[in-house]
Amino acid sequence: MWREITVLKRHYQPILEVKHQIDVTSRKYVRLKEELAEALKDENQIIDVINTQWGILSAETWNDDLGEEILWLPLEQLFGQIKQYQDLKEKQKFIQERIASLEAKREEARKTPSIILPLLYFIMRILYRFGRKKLTPQPSELQRLRETYGEIAARLQLVQGEINSLFTDLPVKEPLLKNPTSDLHEQLGSLRLAYEKIVKARDKRNELEKEEVQLIGQVRDLISTLGIDVDGNLDALVSTLGGVLEEAERNEAAARKAEQILNKEIRPVLEAARLEYQSLQANLKKLDQQLAELGGGSTEQGLSLVQEFNRFQSGVVQARQNLSSQYPDFMLIESEIRRQGWDTLRVGLEEAVLRIRKQVQALKR
Repeated sequence: MWREITVLKRHYQPILEVKHQIDVTSRKYVRLKEELAEALKDENQIIDVINTQWGILSAETWNDDLGEEILWLPLEQLFGQIKQYQDLKEKQKFIQERIASLEAKREEARKTPSIILPLLYFIMRILYRFGRKKLTPQPSELQRLRETYGEIAARLQLVQGEINSLFTDLPVKEPLLKNPTSDLHEQLGSLRLAYEKIVKARDKRNELEKEEVQLIGQVRDLISTLGIDVDGNLDALVSTLGGVLEEAERNEAAARKAEQILNKEIRPVLEAARLEYQSLQANLKKLDQQLAELGGGSTEQGLSLVQEFNRFQSGVVQARQNLSSQYPDFMLIESEIRRQGWDTLRVGLEEAVLRIRKQVQALKR
């Protein structure tokens, strides 16, 4: 059992020695998997925002080339031009309303009674004479307003052309360019921010994917070091590595438990057996010495004498059994011999024999 525990430890020891590396790799794998999923989710959400915002500005499908164009778009300049365009539009509107008002008044003046017109004409001639012909005819307000309106219209066309030139490579809807407002600037600004976010999100995802490739290499090296033959994607590699570590930890725990049982229950028994074995060896050595003494220095001769003695003892036992069967009082006699002692009986017998001999001699005489 101890050999099995030792073999088990040796087999899984290389795996347990890199346990820290496996744990670090597993934590890194979990982090990368979560961050990659989150990065992809963020990227898709930003793409949805971009598609929505671009759909407001254009009828064409979004692509990243458009994003690069928007990054280069001078939004501050565009904001100034749009503001200038809207200011001119407001001014043009005001002049247009003024022109309309003056034209309405002139039309109304045409409907004034005919007596008033000659009177007005007479007054103007008097004023002209008093001015000694120094007064030059001045353009009317209506004429000036019309001239101003024309100048504003020309400037509007110029500003609009400048704005349109910024969108040469951006297929923005025509109505948005015909009357550019601050909404156009805000939407483009939001779209630029969204595209900058998608660029950062993709950069982050690319970095995570590079880190994932590095991790795959590290896991493959680790698996190769452990002598494990497995192939597949990162999920399969990390799963295999985790399974191997789990098996090693499970068997290590089993080995520790077996070792505890061995030390607590089996080792004392083994120690007792070892001590008993040593005692038996000592007794055997002592017996060898005794046999050698019996055999005159020869253990084999001593063992032969012991075997002969055992045969003699067996013969004695058999003789006792035979005597016991022939003489019912044998047991009593044997007991009496043991009680009085063999020497006492021997002396008594010798004395009895002597008396009998004397009696026989007396009878012979």
